[in-house]
Amino acid sequence: MTIKTKKNKVRLLAYYGILSAITIAFAFILIPVTPGLPGITLTIIPVAFGAICVSPICGLFLGFIFGIVSFFQCFGFSAFGTALFAINPFFTFIVCVPTRMLVGLLTGLIFKSFRVKEVKSPRYHIGTIISNVSCALLNTVLVMGTVMLLFYNSTLIQSLMTAYSTTNVFLFVVLMVGINGLVEAVVCLSVGSILTGRLYPIVRKNLLV
Repeated sequence: MTIKTKKNKVRLLAYYGILSAITIAFAFILIPVTPGLPGITLTIIPVAFGAICVSPICGLFLGFIFGIVSFFQCFGFSAFGTALFAINPFFTFIVCVPTRMLVGLLTGLIFKSFRVKEVKSPRYHIGTIISNVSCALLNTVLVMGTVMLLFYNSTLIQSLMTAYSTTNVFLFVVLMVGINGLVEAVVCLSVGSILTGRLYPIVRKNLLV
């Protein structure tokens, strides 16, 4: 192993470590919108950043960190998560962890599909914007989609659907977390796109030098 290869691995591990710490910290910053439901999370920002600036595998790993912390919050820290855990702990784990891992992986793959070679090109800017927004939307769609798939017949979901006066699954999800998903998408569109847009060249240069 050459000195250059060793330096690259050290830098890569450093990015993984720093982004993991930020992901864990952000996971505990929840902005409440609807009482009893998960608040708006900023955790998608470091997940999207790692997936875009480092690699899809980094996004997968950060999604795993995000998911594990989310699952931990089901032990009394999140009212909705705790309610799901009381119904079925294994299904709750699936809702929390594999979905978030997919969010990180797919975000990175979406950015890679743009085949960016020049950071000043329109393709680069479009890629960062779409990838960041996709991260937020994927988080909402995959998590809530899995919740409805695994917990649809539960008393919890049925009572919530009754409270929202609808039997339409899509409308229920929109009414339940639509505002959260929209705000998260706007945050990723603004803050996430700016961060990745500015720091992507620096990260890539550090990993290649």
